[in-house]
Amino acid sequence: MKNCNDSTLNLMSRIISDEKPDIAVLTGDIVTWNKPAEALSAWSRIARFFNDRKLPFIVTFGNHDAENDTLTNKTIMNFLSSKTECSLTRNDEENLSGEGNCCIRVLGDKSDSVKWNLFFFDSHDYARDKSITGTYGWIEYDQIAWYRKLSEEMNAGRTEKIPALAFFHIPLPEFIPADSSAVYGNIKDTGRGAPELNSGLFYSFVKKGDVIGVFCGHDHNDDYDYVYDGICLSYGRKTGFNEVYPEVLKRGARIIVLHENEPSFDTYIVDEEGHSLDFTFRKNIAEKK
Repeated sequence: MKNCNDSTLNLMSRIISDEKPDIAVLTGDIVTWNKPAEALSAWSRIARFFNDRKLPFIVTFGNHDAENDTLTNKTIMNFLSSKTECSLTRNDEENLSGEGNCCIRVLGDKSDSVKWNLFFFDSHDYARDKSITGTYGWIEYDQIAWYRKLSEEMNAGRTEKIPALAFFHIPLPEFIPADSSAVYGNIKDTGRGAPELNSGLFYSFVKKGDVIGVFCGHDHNDDYDYVYDGICLSYGRKTGFNEVYPEVLKRGARIIVLHENEPSFDTYIVDEEGHSLDFTFRKNIAEKK
C-alpha cells in the first residue's frame, strides 16, 4: 500500500461491509514508502479508515514497513495509538525483541470467560547476524519465552487448553510443505521467504498445545493452508493494489470465524469475485466445505 491508494481502501471497505468482522489484522508490508512524512500520512489515513468504521485493528510489522532512515516500527506503533482508539497494536512487555508483541483475549458472546487467545509477534525484517545463512529474520528466543510463560499462566489448572491463534509477517520454516499435495490453496511463490534459521517457535506451539492456527503474510502470491503436526499454517491474501509483484492472485482478504465452545474455526478467502478456499479446521483435521 505504497501511497494508501483508493483502490485498496475501497476493497477493504467492501470486504468489511460484507463480512462485518470484529477485528482486522494487518500482517505487515502495509505502507512501503521511503519518505517518512509521506509514510506517516498514509498511516494516518489507515487510522482514519478504521476509526470511521469503529473497527479495532492490529498491525504485525513486515520487513518493508520501516525501510527508511528515521521511521521505526516503534514510531509507527506510537503514531497509530495517538491517532485512534481503534489501534490495538502494543507491547505487552517493553523489553521484548521487536515491536507489537502482545496477546488479545477473546471473551465469550454472553460471558466474561476467555474463549480464545490471539498472539501477535514481530517477526522482524532481515537477518542481522551475517554469520547465519539466509535473508530474512526470525522470532527471537525472548519472544518465544514470553509466549511460553503466558501460555502456561493462562492455562494453569485447566483440563482443556484455551485455543489460540498466532499472527506475524514472515512465515516459519514449517510453512514450506514437504508434500505439496497436502497444500490446500494457491502455492505460487516457490522461493517462499521463510528464514533459514529455525528458532523453535513452532515446536513451542506444539509443546504447549494451545495454538491451533498460525497466519502470516510476506509471500504475496501464496494463500494456501497446510496442516502440519496438528496446526493449521495459513497465508492471508494480499490486499494492496500498488505493488511491484506480478499479478497472480486477485486482491482480497482471509476471513477467520472462531467457534466459541470448541477449539475450531472456519476460514476462507474473499476477493473481488467472492468466496473461495472454504474449510473448517479442528485440531489435526481440515474439513473442506
